[in-house]
Amino acid sequence: MSESQERRIFARVKEHLLTQNCRSEGEWGEMNDCAYRGPNGLKCAVGCLISDEYYRESLEGASVRCELVIEAVQSSLGELLSPMSLVLLASLQNIHDSTEPESWKVELEILEDDLPKETQ
Repeated sequence: MSESQERRIFARVKEHLLTQNCRSEGEWGEMNDCAYRGPNGLKCAVGCLISDEYYRESLEGASVRCELVIEAVQSSLGELLSPMSLVLLASLQNIHDSTEPESWKVELEILEDDLPKETQ
């Protein structure tokens, strides 16, 4: 039985978020916002999937649905993202951006229950 792309991505991001246990934020103009790479090595839900080789500061401020961000993630993972994986990335990023870190575990469990079941 092979693990789906969505489950692999989910497991990696879940481990990252629960280990880091704080948001990655940067200053863009006069507001703090999610940062793919923040201070002190922090990374957001999608940023943890982007390798140093493919990270560019120009990604900051761009949506997870932006082609540049998608290309950076795909290049880092070495595979094209399925439509379901793109939806998953947006959901994971929403948890990072909109939920307090102390609620991440519960929110991630809810999201995990919605992932496609494994096939044989």
